[in-house]
Amino acid sequence: MIMRKMEVNEEAFESFMSKVYGRSQKVDGALKPDNIGAYLEDLLEFSEDDDNNKNDDGNAIKLSEIPNYIEQKKNEKGKLKQDIQNLLNEKTEAQEKTSLANELCDTALENEKTTAAELREYSNLKAELKNKV
Repeated sequence: MIMRKMEVNEEAFESFMSKVYGRSQKVDGALKPDNIGAYLEDLLEFSEDDDNNKNDDGNAIKLSEIPNYIEQKKNEKGKLKQDIQNLLNEKTEAQEKTSLANELCDTALENEKTTAAELREYSNLKAELKNKV
């Protein structure tokens, strides 16, 4: 009765539901027939025109475009993961360079202290020699 008011072709709807039920039985329990209605609602909600469910053109995603949309998001995720890995590698490299620069700086400071001490000692010896002559 409701389907007639909505002008739904009952035979086509029955065929559709039979196919959905049949396929749900082939998916090893991942798609339970009890939840088919909820899954269809989720699909419709996903394709509604809101900001979270838009393609790159700003249009609502059509149900037929969902596989492509998912593939596109997987590719974007892969690129982001690669970008993160590249940044982590750059960070590690920068840290290694910083560590090396700090070591070189410390070595230069030690050399400077040694040189200054040797120069003081040389000056003191020179002054002593001058005083003895």
